[in-house]
Amino acid sequence: MTIMAKILISLLGTGKSAKNDNNKNNYTTTTYKFENNNKLYRNQQYATNPIIEKYKIDRLFLIGTSESMWDNINEIYSDNDDSDYAYKILEKKENADIDDCFLQPLNDKISKKLPGSECFVVLPGDNQEELWGIFEKFQKIIENLSEQDQLYLDITHLFRSHSIMSLIVAEFGKIRAGFKIKGIFYAMLKKDEASVIIDVSIFYELLSWGQAISNLKNYGNSFELKKLINTNIDDKNISGKFNQLSDAISISDMRSLQKSINSLSQTIDNFKTSSNKILPLIASDLEDFFNRFKNQSLPEFQLNLSKWYHENKNFSMAYMCLAEASVSIMCKKEKLDDTNKDNRKEAKDILFSWSDYKNNKKLSTKEIEIGKTFKKINNIRNNIAHNLPASNSSSKSSPNDSIKNLDDYIKVIAEWL
Repeated sequence: MTIMAKILISLLGTGKSAKNDNNKNNYTTTTYKFENNNKLYRNQQYATNPIIEKYKIDRLFLIGTSESMWDNINEIYSDNDDSDYAYKILEKKENADIDDCFLQPLNDKISKKLPGSECFVVLPGDNQEELWGIFEKFQKIIENLSEQDQLYLDITHLFRSHSIMSLIVAEFGKIRAGFKIKGIFYAMLKKDEASVIIDVSIFYELLSWGQAISNLKNYGNSFELKKLINTNIDDKNISGKFNQLSDAISISDMRSLQKSINSLSQTIDNFKTSSNKILPLIASDLEDFFNRFKNQSLPEFQLNLSKWYHENKNFSMAYMCLAEASVSIMCKKEKLDDTNKDNRKEAKDILFSWSDYKNNKKLSTKEIEIGKTFKKINNIRNNIAHNLPASNSSSKSSPNDSIKNLDDYIKVIAEWL
């Protein structure tokens, strides 16, 4: 996929105060370097410039308060002496009177080197209203990013609330627009040696892994976890097996899903002992998931899968699995091969005959209950699968009743097993 643009959002702080005079304030000049890289970036006041150089940033968005060091940024990006505008910045900064419109000349200067760049003034964030205002400024940037763009964040300067907000809005925007967050940088100032710019996106990635695990355990959605494993895990054996598991979940292939779970459960020690820092953290969650389903007969597996989908509020899949579990249980009771299509039809016919208790006086009370329950399950399952209108529906159960009664249906079939 072609990369449209590399975007850097950088937070601009206030530096040392310059109250009561027009002398510009500064950050301490330092030498920067990146973690695990010996290249030195000397005589720098901001981590922003080394990030721009190293990652070949295309567009810069600067966010600061009216008292941030816009004068220093103006000095960096001015090709000639613009003392009048520089003085006005200092004067307005002294009075906390800088706004977005006033910074338009600075936008133009930065855009000569990084086209499309822009500066935004935000409030300190001392209350809920100001926080929403900060969110709206961040959102103005984020909403113009495309799926192909790559976003970098520099959270070194400004107030910590702004750093937190930048992370939250970036995640919010990523979910909506689909762009990639490639780096989150924080520079640690050191006096007697090079200040290191570290990528702290690992903490952000932990949130993504946690959400992906939650999606699998609570919603039956394995897509995000599959994507993270394929992106971050070098072990092709693990990623390949998890891809099979995810695909089986996605299309509800119960036999393939059972096979994948049994196969992956045998590799759980690889997760626990992996050199990758993330895998051991999620190993116990995956192990709990695998243990719930591994080494079960087909009827047991299908029934537990129905329970799982029910817990995850995926009621249509719960009904499909419950209907198939009922047929598999009958195959087991009648000693029929449950992999044979004709045998499964025979088992289903027996279940239907149990529902016709008026013409079959030899049925026990339990068999009648199972037959009636299966008929309801199967009718609801068919209506869901074929999207039948109410006039042609074989089941008169409303969606609300189908959801409400599902737990009782599962209990009837589970007791029979």
